[in-house]
Amino acid sequence: MKNRILLLSLLVFSAGIYADGFSRPVLIPQNVYIGDTAEYRCSFNSSYNLPEADSLPLSAFTEPADISAYSLKKISLVKDGVNYYTLSIIFVPWKTGEIIFPPYNITAAVDMNEVPELVFYSEPVSVSSLLSPGDRNLREPAPPQLLPGTTYGIYGFLLLFIAAAALIIRLIADRKKTAFFLRNMRLRMRYRKNRRLTQRRLEKALRLESDADCAASMQAAMRTYMQVRFDENFSNVLSGDFLRKFLDITQNLLSDAKNEAAGDIAAVFTRLDFIRYARVSEACMKTAEFSQEERESVAERLLKAVGILESPETEEHADD
Repeated sequence: MKNRILLLSLLVFSAGIYADGFSRPVLIPQNVYIGDTAEYRCSFNSSYNLPEADSLPLSAFTEPADISAYSLKKISLVKDGVNYYTLSIIFVPWKTGEIIFPPYNITAAVDMNEVPELVFYSEPVSVSSLLSPGDRNLREPAPPQLLPGTTYGIYGFLLLFIAAAALIIRLIADRKKTAFFLRNMRLRMRYRKNRRLTQRRLEKALRLESDADCAASMQAAMRTYMQVRFDENFSNVLSGDFLRKFLDITQNLLSDAKNEAAGDIAAVFTRLDFIRYARVSEACMKTAEFSQEERESVAERLLKAVGILESPETEEHADD
C-alpha cells in the first residue's frame, strides 16, 4: 500500500516537472495579441546556487532570436526559495501563430561557466490576431496602463473639482452675500491704498523747503484722502466748514472718536491756512512759520487722525 502511494506521488510530481527540473511555463496574459506586452515565466529547481539578476543578457541564447516575430524586452532571474528559481522573459509579439524562443543557457547568462550547463527550452507560444476567426469586429481595447501614483492624482483632482463645484454653487445661491462681500473687500483694498498714499504725500511735504509750500502740500494730501475715503469733494471746502461738511456726510452716525479726529483735522487746517496766507503781514511773519519740529508734529497729528478714521468701530469701543 505504501509503495502504491509513493508511486502515485512520483507520477503527480513528474507530470508538472520537465527535464532538468523545469516546471510547465506560464504565459501572462493567457491570450496574447499582436503588439501586447507579455511575460513568459518558468520555474525550476537547481542546486547551483544561482545569483538573482534583474536583467540577463540576450547573448545567452544558443541560437539567434527571430526579431521579425517578436521583440525581447527583458530577461530576469528571481530566486523563489532554497534551490528554486523563476526565469522571466518579457516580449512583444509582431506575428500571429506560434513562436518559440531559442534555447537559453542560464548558467552562461549568470556567468557560472564552471558548473554544468543549465539550458531552458521554451514551448510554443500562440499569438492571436486582433480579429478572431469568423469575426469582423475588433476586440475590445485593453484598459490603459497608468503610471505609478496616477490614481492618487486623479482622486485628488476629483476632490478639488467637487470642492470647487460646491463653492461655486454656494456662491451662486448666496449671490447677494457674495456681492456684498466682494464690494467690501474692494473698498477695504481701496482704503488701504489711500492711507498709504496719504502717508507718502505727507512725508514728501515734510521735505519741502518753504513752510508755505509744506502747509499747502499737507492740506492737499488730506483733502485728497477725505475725498477718496468718503466719496465727496473736499477740494473747495473752507477750513471753517470742514467739520460741518464731515458731519453732514456721515449724518453724525460715527463714533465720538471719529468725530473728534475730523475736528482735529479741521484745527490743523486752520493752522496751515495761517502759515500759507499770513506771511503777507510783517506783524504775523514770525508766527506764520513752523516752529522747531512743528512740521513733524503736524504730520503725526494728521496721520493719527487718519488711523482713527480707518479703524473699525469695534476696536474703538475696546480701547474705550
